[in-house]
Amino acid sequence: KANGRKNAISHNNIKSIYYDNKDDILWIGTHLGGLNKLDIRKNSFTHYRANENDATSLPSDIVKDIIPYKGELILGTHNGVCIFNPQNGKSRKLFVNRKEGKFIKIITDLYLDHLDNLWIAVPGNGVFSYNFKTNILRNYQHNPLNKNSLSSNNINSIIEDRHHNLWFATSGSGLDLFNYSTRGFENFDSKKDGLSSDCIYYICESHQNKLLIITNQ
Repeated sequence: KANGRKNAISHNNIKSIYYDNKDDILWIGTHLGGLNKLDIRKNSFTHYRANENDATSLPSDIVKDIIPYKGELILGTHNGVCIFNPQNGKSRKLFVNRKEGKFIKIITDLYLDHLDNLWIAVPGNGVFSYNFKTNILRNYQHNPLNKNSLSSNNINSIIEDRHHNLWFATSGSGLDLFNYSTRGFENFDSKKDGLSSDCIYYICESHQNKLLIITNQ
């Protein structure tokens, strides 16, 4: 619990958690408290905060998602995506010099798929995919004239199941399945597929290879 002391969590509003079982480190993304590192063996906290005068600090103190990647952490914040180096505490913001970068600000979810594509959910702007190997950045948005487009520009959650199917939880349009071959989407909703609601907050996969979804109903 946050108590204003150095060796405590910086904020009680928790947005994301990642556990590094190799080093027994718990990484905690907070709302307005930046990134926290809890060394479980030493029972000590380290805080990493945004500093507008330091380009290597976090881009925002709101950290919505944390993904491990090749010894570093990919952070989704309220001011874009950055790569955080746990060894020196420095970060570098992605897409700064790309025209699409100005649209990648508030992040709701991140997901790294089996092809090394980083999927980025951005409210109002659909999803972006970025491939670290090819450096290709793509944006997928809803197009009312294309039934195979993303069904909503507001994505809450992204998950890849054990068969490499990539699923998107939308805020009002149900569930979307991505087709890697066509780069199109298939939609599942309450009207034609019996979902309890079209507003889906979160998806996870059960041990029985079933999708468990959290909705507003």
